[in-house]
Amino acid sequence: MELLAELLSDVLKSPLNHPLASEVILVQSKGMERWLSMKLAQRHGICANVRFPYPIHFVHTLFREINPDLPDHSPYETSIMSWDIMRILPSFLASSIILISR
Repeated sequence: MELLAELLSDVLKSPLNHPLASEVILVQSKGMERWLSMKLAQRHGICANVRFPYPIHFVHTLFREINPDLPDHSPYETSIMSWDIMRILPSFLASSIILISR
């Protein structure tokens, strides 16, 4: 992990074309975001104007750029999907009770 952070830090030494453009680094967790931002700050003295989206948010944003009719939030986000799962669980519970009683 340390080696990957150093390699990323080397890549980020080159500035972007536009001075107000944000660097985008995909991470899988908030912990990784914090750890990586601290490593970059240690290496460069500061970690600013960097976005750390999760892959699902990044992909959905790309899809929305192609098709603006998509919903604002991905149906695969944890907060949305958990409610969908909770809504259908009772039907599975009922069918599993029937299978167990046979």
